[in-house]
Amino acid sequence: MKQVLWIMIAGLCIGLAGNAGATMLSNGGFETGDFSGWTEFGTVAQAVEGSPFAVYEDTYGVWMKAWNINYDGGYYQDVSASEGNVYTLDAAIKVPTNFINNGSVLEVSLIFLNSSGTELSRVSNVWDSANGSTTNVYLPMTTVQACAPLKTATARVNVHWTTDGVIEESNNSSPMSDSFVLTESAFGLANGGFETDNTFTNWTEFGGAEQGVATATWAAHEGTNGVRMRGWNLNQDGGFYQDVVAAPGFDYTLNAYIKIGSEFHQDAGDTVTVALQCLDASDTLLDESSHAWSPAAMPATLDAFFAIDPLVVTGAPAGTAKVRARVHWTTDENRVAGGQESAMADNVALTLEFVPSVSLFCADHNALRG
Repeated sequence: MKQVLWIMIAGLCIGLAGNAGATMLSNGGFETGDFSGWTEFGTVAQAVEGSPFAVYEDTYGVWMKAWNINYDGGYYQDVSASEGNVYTLDAAIKVPTNFINNGSVLEVSLIFLNSSGTELSRVSNVWDSANGSTTNVYLPMTTVQACAPLKTATARVNVHWTTDGVIEESNNSSPMSDSFVLTESAFGLANGGFETDNTFTNWTEFGGAEQGVATATWAAHEGTNGVRMRGWNLNQDGGFYQDVVAAPGFDYTLNAYIKIGSEFHQDAGDTVTVALQCLDASDTLLDESSHAWSPAAMPATLDAFFAIDPLVVTGAPAGTAKVRARVHWTTDENRVAGGQESAMADNVALTLEFVPSVSLFCADHNALRG
């Protein structure tokens, strides 16, 4: 008798983002008075100090003693991480001008590793003679945020510094660091239903089109609020979008509810377009899925909310750093103010989907026995 064994690992769908939780790091503020929880590397002179110049908050901070030639080292901490989740790193950094003037470099990175310890990707803030600002006082650094790529097992917070020239021994020659916080959240849009503060919080408006978050039954598909795109004025052109950090290889899907008034489409230039875009770190468009409604392509239902056909990008291309949910609308003719001359949007949802692995095994039981 033949027996067939099918082993399949189904795809995992990650839904809307929740609030980031507590920091994932141990001893992120170095309040143990040493590098407990962290691993030092290289040949360096650095120490956890309680001196005022080394501390951003509380009692201790790290002093990287950068006055000798060819120092190369730093410290890092690894935590378990999950592919597709979003990781956010904050810290306090002090980088004196004297440090970078001699060719020295400080790099603070969020690195993703697979189960074998191989680096998959990294995002960094770098302070050197060409990049980054310097200050002789502590300031919160620019937040480092990234989506963990496929096959991620570990997230590493890494501080690496080097010196190239002899620097006069002085506190103003040394960088400092303190108050590292790493948080994790699920992938997705924030305020996708426009319920936050009755505004476009978390969204970016563009163009000169008249629009707003409205609290009215005609503007909301569910909940209290929705977006009203006021389509009764001549030559309106604008919209709103939200970017979410992303990674290559994943499948991304955008869903939304749209309502188009029966008198909105009166001219060939009247359009509402919803798009899902993959962008690189420089905002170059890499891939896009979109749908447009116009007089030549009217929705099946007017004056009522309808669910759009999901917009899907399968296997985001190499270089993808963010995905953008974007709504763009235009008008060409004058309108008389009223609800039927408007388009509405609500409940915009962005999800990430992937199949970690698929194994298919078919075995002839008798063959195995023989």
